[in-house]
Amino acid sequence: MRAIFGLSLNNFINISCLFGCAVAYANEAEVFSVDINAQYTGASTMVVTDSVVKVFYETFDTDFKHAEVYSAALLDSEPRPRLKKLNLAKKYNLIARPSLVSNKYLYIVVSQKYWGKNGSVLRVNLESNVVEKVLMPRGVSVGSLLRFKGLTDSKVFATYRAGKSNIFIAHSDDGLNFANEQSVAIGTMPDISAFGNGSLISAYQAGPDLRNMKVYFSIQEKGGTTSKPKRIAEHKNIHDAFMLRRSDGNVDVYFVKQAESEERLILSRRCINHTGSLGIEEVLLDSKKYNVAKPSAQMFNHNEVIVSFINQTGPASSSLHYMKLDSEAAACGVTHK
Repeated sequence: MRAIFGLSLNNFINISCLFGCAVAYANEAEVFSVDINAQYTGASTMVVTDSVVKVFYETFDTDFKHAEVYSAALLDSEPRPRLKKLNLAKKYNLIARPSLVSNKYLYIVVSQKYWGKNGSVLRVNLESNVVEKVLMPRGVSVGSLLRFKGLTDSKVFATYRAGKSNIFIAHSDDGLNFANEQSVAIGTMPDISAFGNGSLISAYQAGPDLRNMKVYFSIQEKGGTTSKPKRIAEHKNIHDAFMLRRSDGNVDVYFVKQAESEERLILSRRCINHTGSLGIEEVLLDSKKYNVAKPSAQMFNHNEVIVSFINQTGPASSSLHYMKLDSEAAACGVTHK
């Protein structure tokens, strides 16, 4: 049984659920707040240096006409994180969509409007504070939902949506000039990762409405063959997939799904291997105190994981939180606990 914050087995209850998953109820006191004062918090990303974890996250006003990126240092010795506004592009109304690559480069999207093609992507060197312009294959905006990750062969990959919810993947050798754009699917909330063997995995969500979303993934072999889309889980309503490479070369996917007989969303994860086989599903947080969205995860201290997520407290209000897990998800070959 995987414990959260090193808690013992007595801190958890295992039950069977409709789809053969194990449900772990965490001690609510071990979920920590990052920012509870922002009007609306969206995407977040994390960097781990030594024992310090920094989370970068976007905050919007109530009508989504202004956004800023903040950073917060999560230090074990301090009960409250230290918050800092980046102020990287003052001439833009929207500064959002933070992505961290190689624990060094922070990618952000800046634009005047949420939708459109006139936004810009900037790369910030967190060590030197140098800001560089990133060239993309097409016009983007905050609404393109870009995500950047350093993956295979020292390449940086970007995934994003454009046009009528077309999802694309592009990559760059230098992290600044992105090309070789590929169309993936029709959907939203894209993400990308890679297996240890070099195969790529892309994920996205699609559905008739926000209450009936499904998350799909496809695997692209190094030779270029792409598998048919497969669902990450057979639940009615799933959102916000985030994929994290595991220490064994497989991938863990974090996602939110609708709670049983309730409208709120709860946090889950499971392992995927390069053949598309899925491991057991683990529900990490199921509490009426939280309506979870936008999870992000990062490894630290070998195989421990820190997960950030937002708690949706209203139509245009939320708070940002994090929790630590003492291990990765159950391996792909594990079928029960």
